[in-house]
Formats: sequence, C-alpha cells, structure tokens
Amino acid sequence: MILELKTMKQIDLVINNIPVVLNIDEDNWKNSNVDILKPDATSWEALDIINYLYEEGFILDRRIKYKIV
Repeated sequence: MILELKTMKQIDLVINNIPVVLNIDEDNWKNSNVDILKPDATSWEALDIINYLYEEGFILDRRIKYKIV
C-alpha cells in the first residue's frame, strides 16, 4: 500500500474584521476550504468573504467549501 501525503497551503487573513483561515490544495481546488472564525457569521458574510477571495485571486472557484467556526 502506498500512501500519498498531500500538502495544503494555509493562509490566515482578516476580511471585513473577520478572521479567516484559507486552506489551499494547489493540485485540486475541490480539496480547498475556508474556515470563517466567527461563530455568529451569516451566510451572506460567508458569501462576501468567498467573493472577495475569488476577486483577489486567492481561490480559483467560488464553489469552495466553507465552514463557520
């Protein structure tokens, strides 16, 4: 059995005064995800953050998985 370890690039950002952790898999964008570190964040805030990340070139697709933590 061969195990292949994937490396993720982590970027810590603050967007609109909300701390965000962006985990990027440079081989496949579908494995990337965003952690929004504000428990009471709304889905609208999450979408604004994702749109910002896309517009600024941090992510390749707006369909990235996100989690409000």
